[in-house]
Amino acid sequence: MEAVGERQITYDARGLVEPDDTTPKVAEIDGESAVFDAVDMTTRKINLELKWLINEQGVKDVTVKNPGSKHSLGVGILTRCKITFEGSLGYFGCGLIDGPEVHITGRVGWSACENMMSGVVIVDGNGGSLTGAAMRMSKAERQRLRREADASKNRLVATVGEFSDVARETKRECYRI
Repeated sequence: MEAVGERQITYDARGLVEPDDTTPKVAEIDGESAVFDAVDMTTRKINLELKWLINEQGVKDVTVKNPGSKHSLGVGILTRCKITFEGSLGYFGCGLIDGPEVHITGRVGWSACENMMSGVVIVDGNGGSLTGAAMRMSKAERQRLRREADASKNRLVATVGEFSDVARETKRECYRI
């Protein structure tokens, strides 16, 4: 049986890093949008593919299918773009970002969206502890996102400065039902 996903990873002699840094280049690109299936890819390969598409191919809308709850996906994206993860992410997903609009159709583990400078992260499922820690955003952006959150109470919207308010109100709504 052939190894798939995280079982494909090989590490350096110290066991610290996956040494293969070649970009898979498996996405189907259609103009400014792209789609790829991450089911058999490692975390490093998924992030390399994302950054290659956004930074080198000029893609503005990327859909990642089957992220498999892998940790640290979508980190370090410093470009305005739209990224959709069709599934759940693990710990530290979409951290250290500045600009992207991210939609996660599943859940996120702890510390998702931490150190977010600008952009939007919408999580359709549950968020782990410390979601949205140390986020920064302008007042106008925060108000726009607040209106979006009010329009859809059954989503968790990570917005800078008002994340806890949205979470509290969503929690209150759940108890009223």
